[in-house]
Amino acid sequence: MAQLVCGGCHTLLMYIRGATSVQCSCCHTVNLALEANQVAHVNCGNCRMLLMYQYGARSVKCAVCNFVTSVGASTSTPEQKFNNN
Repeated sequence: MAQLVCGGCHTLLMYIRGATSVQCSCCHTVNLALEANQVAHVNCGNCRMLLMYQYGARSVKCAVCNFVTSVGASTSTPEQKFNNN
């Protein structure tokens, strides 16, 4: 089994490893299921929540506090953007 967080309602979903997509039973959003080697983790630069993101992403937005943490090759500090949601 594998897990992912729903992109629609942020519910933790469990699914059979190898599936290409997973439909959330709460909000019915269809989520792309990535292989374990295609995702990475980083702590939010504001609230320290563990965040999961796809390799190659330049930043990841925290679903808890809306802070945008820079990731990847950039050496810049985390920056807060798109915080109007």
